[in-house]
Amino acid sequence: MSFITSEVARLAPDTEKTGKNVALGVTGALFLVPLFFMDFSQSEQIEINAYRQRYNHLAILSMEKGCETERRPIEIPVAKRKEVMPTRGTTGS
Repeated sequence: MSFITSEVARLAPDTEKTGKNVALGVTGALFLVPLFFMDFSQSEQIEINAYRQRYNHLAILSMEKGCETERRPIEIPVAKRKEVMPTRGTTGS
């Protein structure tokens, strides 16, 4: 089960491809070659979901059989996002 958590941690940063695809798209406006390297597949996300399902299945089996194992949810690092905080007390005129 520790293998699954380490694989999810390894694959999670690769799931966000927007920045790379935007850069390749802008470059592709000038040159055609970068357009061939754009990745629109969700292969890493599909693989993470498969690992998560395997982990959950193993956790259920270990609970049913009464095994003493450490079961923790798989944590996926989330890309840092800028959050816009709403301002209070402002009114439009």
